[in-house]
Amino acid sequence: MLNSNSNYIMEPSFVHCENLIEGRLSFRGMNPEIERLLELEQAEKLANTRHEQPTEVSDKDMASFYNAQQVTMQKKFQTKAQFKAKRNNVEKTKWQNKKARFHKPQEDDV
Repeated sequence: MLNSNSNYIMEPSFVHCENLIEGRLSFRGMNPEIERLLELEQAEKLANTRHEQPTEVSDKDMASFYNAQQVTMQKKFQTKAQFKAKRNNVEKTKWQNKKARFHKPQEDDV
């Protein structure tokens, strides 16, 4: 509470004082020992608070996704020769898979 007579704030709880850092600080290498201690404390706090997050995507789904991405990237960086060779190979297999049909002889051939 701020009184009109006082320049101080009176707070009835200690909540604001709970997670304060130590009084000794160092900035930009002025006191390397204190900086090292602060880094160790900070790393320790992170290790205590870090928890494992549950996975949203299963490993199978991720593997199939990256496999499809790999094929897409291969297509993107193909050279013209590789692209033409692959296209010709696909056209040949299409032609081989086509079932031969009987064609009625034309009258000119007889």
